[in-house]
Amino acid sequence: MKIAMLAWGSLIWEPHTLQTASCFVPFGPILPVEFSRMSGAVGKPKRLTLVMDEANGSSCHTYTAKSELLDLDKALLNLWVREGSDAEKLPTCIRESGRVGFVDLTSGTSNAKALKQHPGATETIRSWATATGHDAVIWTALGSNFHEDE
Repeated sequence: MKIAMLAWGSLIWEPHTLQTASCFVPFGPILPVEFSRMSGAVGKPKRLTLVMDEANGSSCHTYTAKSELLDLDKALLNLWVREGSDAEKLPTCIRESGRVGFVDLTSGTSNAKALKQHPGATETIRSWATATGHDAVIWTALGSNFHEDE
């Protein structure tokens, strides 16, 4: 399975444990991205983070790298772990996780939470995957949390 990973922030220059078959290159779809999330582990300083934001984001070129993993669930889990903290329990069903989004052209499925949160961007990604010959695309699917109480 040919799986593309999308990135627009620290994932590009700090992939850490992400298993990529290539470096990230500026070849991804144009998506609405904005600094509209505060991220950080409990007890650590929060930092402003770039996320997909259909309400307030600017159209930005994204980056892409080919996953070294050929199984979609393994690639999703690899990205989920990279974007989390060591203390977190692994999800029972990675495809239902809200942290990682995906479109799978081979089965016609996508992550329901990502589709609900970013419907336009998910369809843009699906079209990009079709045009570029990928079987699946994965990305960090966190949204803005500015509306949440601290």
